[in-house]
Amino acid sequence: MREIFINIGILFLLLIIVYAIVAHYRTAWAVRKVRNTSKEKKILRLDEMLRPFGFLYDPKQDIIYSKLHPWQRELGYEKAFDEGAVLLSMVIDCEPVYFEYDGKMWLIEFWKGQYGMTTGAEIGLYAAEKPKDYKTGDEKKLHYDSVSDEEIIRMQYVLYRKEEEVFRRNAPHWWLTGFEPGLFSKPKELEMFIRLIFPTEKMCYAFYKGLVAIGYGAKKSYICGKYATLYYHCPKSKQPKRNHEWLRILAQYNNKRNCRLYQKRTKMFDTDLDKITFISFRYPILYRALRGFTRWRKIKKNKKTRGR
Repeated sequence: MREIFINIGILFLLLIIVYAIVAHYRTAWAVRKVRNTSKEKKILRLDEMLRPFGFLYDPKQDIIYSKLHPWQRELGYEKAFDEGAVLLSMVIDCEPVYFEYDGKMWLIEFWKGQYGMTTGAEIGLYAAEKPKDYKTGDEKKLHYDSVSDEEIIRMQYVLYRKEEEVFRRNAPHWWLTGFEPGLFSKPKELEMFIRLIFPTEKMCYAFYKGLVAIGYGAKKSYICGKYATLYYHCPKSKQPKRNHEWLRILAQYNNKRNCRLYQKRTKMFDTDLDKITFISFRYPILYRALRGFTRWRKIKKNKKTRGR
């Protein structure tokens, strides 16, 4: 019996040694693969991997962002998206601003926080037909459609983490986003300095009234003609009911662990382009975890698909 246990121990030790050798050579192969691939080919490859999920890579800032016409545009917006975010390891602050303009109900919402293994921020623009029996408070119950190309506005923002700039975005869009892979943040550590350019002064003022209605004063926001500027740090709106504290703690624990693992496994590279390319070769499971933020609103998409 003793000899059996000794043989099992030796076999187990041999398996560990073989695994370590294989892992070493796989890592060395992946490192060579990344270093021998041109930057242009790595960008093309990363874009090909991200495009089906509605995102692209920005080589200037080394971040990931959403396309103008991703599949998410077909979904529009409902409050359920924010309520279900924490279930996808997205611990974020949500700031919806509702207002009425030109016979429609409009929604501009700001998000910032931890999207799985990425720190990110978003601005979304949506509209809905005003119900004939509309009552104050119904705006939160409506389904909003993503606006058309003719209705998009220019959006600008700078995202700061602990007073240090993370990235900035500036484009005519309906859903302006940015995500920094491998960076862990608490939502309260993030700040957004936002500027929106509306097609008319009337629309800008209608939006400003929506800001004032949820508690933004002159110190946090102001308008000038078609331009609206605001500082977003602590949300004024009531946060989603399903964001129970224990779910947020559990999600953040998992997010922080994955970010540390990402940085540890890719410490031989400086840019996220190289880091992501490397883990896609070497650690496909970690790559799928990194790509987790692309599931944003996937729950609603699946629900719609089943109903067809």
